[in-house]
Amino acid sequence: MKDEEEFTVEAQREFVDWESVEFTEPYSLEAITTGEELIGRKDELTRLLKLTKQKAVGSGIIHGQKRVGKTSLANAVAERLESSQDGNWVVISKGSGDYLGNDASSTLKFLGEVLARSMQLRIPGLASLPIPNFENGLAPLSTFVDEALTDQNLRLLFILDEFDDLPLELIIRNDLSTSLFQTLRSISNKQGCGFLLVGGENMQRILNIQGERLNKFRPIEVDYFDKASDWSDFVDLIRRPVKDWLTIGDTALHELFQSSAGNPFFAKMLAAQLFSNLVEHRDSDAGEYDAKNAIQDVLRTISSNSFAHFWTDGLTKATQEIDQHMSICRTVLIAFGRALRIGPNPDSDVIWNEFRNRAGLPYEEQSFRQTLQELVRRKVLVESGQSYTPKVPLFGAWLKDKGVGALLEDSPELDALRLKLQEEEALRVTDQEVSNLANRLASFLYRDRSIDAKAIRNWLEQFGSPQEERLMFQLLSGVKYCGQDMIRSKVNEAFKIVTRNMHTIIRPGTRVRRDIIVSSLDESPAKSGLTYCRLFASENQISAELVLTINSIDEKDLAARKIQRLVLVDDFSATGQTMVEGLKKHMALLKRVNSVGIRIVVVTLVGFAKARERLERFISRNGLSADVYLCDELGDEDKAFSEESRVFPDPAERDIAKHIVETKGITLQKRQPLGFRNTQALVVFSFNCPNNTVPILWSETKDWQPLFPRVL
Repeated sequence: MKDEEEFTVEAQREFVDWESVEFTEPYSLEAITTGEELIGRKDELTRLLKLTKQKAVGSGIIHGQKRVGKTSLANAVAERLESSQDGNWVVISKGSGDYLGNDASSTLKFLGEVLARSMQLRIPGLASLPIPNFENGLAPLSTFVDEALTDQNLRLLFILDEFDDLPLELIIRNDLSTSLFQTLRSISNKQGCGFLLVGGENMQRILNIQGERLNKFRPIEVDYFDKASDWSDFVDLIRRPVKDWLTIGDTALHELFQSSAGNPFFAKMLAAQLFSNLVEHRDSDAGEYDAKNAIQDVLRTISSNSFAHFWTDGLTKATQEIDQHMSICRTVLIAFGRALRIGPNPDSDVIWNEFRNRAGLPYEEQSFRQTLQELVRRKVLVESGQSYTPKVPLFGAWLKDKGVGALLEDSPELDALRLKLQEEEALRVTDQEVSNLANRLASFLYRDRSIDAKAIRNWLEQFGSPQEERLMFQLLSGVKYCGQDMIRSKVNEAFKIVTRNMHTIIRPGTRVRRDIIVSSLDESPAKSGLTYCRLFASENQISAELVLTINSIDEKDLAARKIQRLVLVDDFSATGQTMVEGLKKHMALLKRVNSVGIRIVVVTLVGFAKARERLERFISRNGLSADVYLCDELGDEDKAFSEESRVFPDPAERDIAKHIVETKGITLQKRQPLGFRNTQALVVFSFNCPNNTVPILWSETKDWQPLFPRVL
């Protein structure tokens, strides 16, 4: 028995008062702060605050990939300074939306007016000072700042977020850009004033062009969380917002980190989905399984907008080549996504082959390889030897599954490529479709082995094209999967037929029936027939002693035991021929069984109606007292390629699919490429796969791995 304190702690973790929880999203996708407290980025915050503690307020540049917490870091600096007792701080923070105009001149004018007006509102003594005229440039802002700094105790910091959104004309060298950057340099040299410029990867373009005017600005790069040095910060990022409600286990944390690569934006997106799932299921503990489900849920709904910075940012060129650069970047990622479908960690030659042979665009190999290396430099991809992997596995999974199609749709300049690949993308079986089928088969075990998404994908990839994969996935989705639960249900139904019109006296205290013999026309105990006999007996409380091989049956013994029924169980009957041959072989025995008053019932778990009709005709002609019962009766619509096929109702698709199955089937089973006696069956049992089923599902060779290898 646990002591009271331990039980109380456990109870707090396991039982959440869900009615009292305010279900607002605890994971802001734009911020990395909770209130005034920064989660993570402590080193970067310390470095920035150190700048502000200098005698002359320093200036800095916060840069890095989008959505890694740059804005949150800048906000944390502002909050710390304005709440500090160290100096009289005024922090003015503006985003690009506060000052961007429709051209460079209006942007420069709005920037000056916005900053001057904000100073006027925040600093006593400036209210009566008129806002300068910025029609001819930003220089008047310097004089306005001088007026503010007449108070020797005042320390002033301007934060300009999304600074790399400036119009190109304000970045390249001309009179307007000189007015902007020279004024920033001049103001930042004032002892009581500094700037904090915040931007994404495109800040590098600004530094390349205007670097000498920003040489006193200290650059601070904000990157992904590193597992070796930032693990505790990452743990806080995920656990702290929900610490009062949920317990997020270490295995869940590692799954979230691995999928996001420590990118705070993607990590919080995954954590938000995990939180939503836990709330929906009223669960307060998250483990590895929960995290993996959250990742799959995000992949189902995430759009290209969440990844767009991978192909739109980091453009160091300052000319009209930017559009072309984005185009080739998208095209390289399309080629990389297609290469991932061939296999993980593709090398540059595989990617180039997809780029050259599939894209058909006028880009040279040199441009391709330069772009590939730039994606590595920007940490979109990771190079290891000759192989490439996505830095963020979540991005790689999205790109492989549906990102290729999304990039084609989002790129109007890729019309030629789109026309060539759009049909192929529409045919391709997505990871989500594979996952859905695997989930449908979650309760079906084939010879104690689950059929997971990886196994399904590996089987599909043995076919040669997206069209073939699509049609074979359609075939696989139409298979009748006879798991043990289904079989147990069917043998219970069959038992009612078997016992119809039986008059049974069950002695008090007797737990099993002893008036029914269960057997099979399979003579070998190793055959599947006897397996189903045991299952039939077990489900219907028939004594295990009464499960006999056909050759061990003695009609005199049965009569002495007062047996009323002989049940012959089989799993599958396609044409009835095998069953007819079995009945013919044992006809003398079966008639002797009839002669002592025992009726025979032939029970087949799954079979075609034509097989039942054939068996009934044979029994009638030979004067047997026997009934035939199909637990699950199939028709021509259940044949893969019949004109009535439910799997391939479209004649054109049906012909192509049949050709694929037949062509591959000949290499597997030369005499029966569509299944034994051309049955074209689509039936799989948990114990084995009938040879009437199409061989691509069960026949195994050194060059072909089936999903359901048949045991002979």
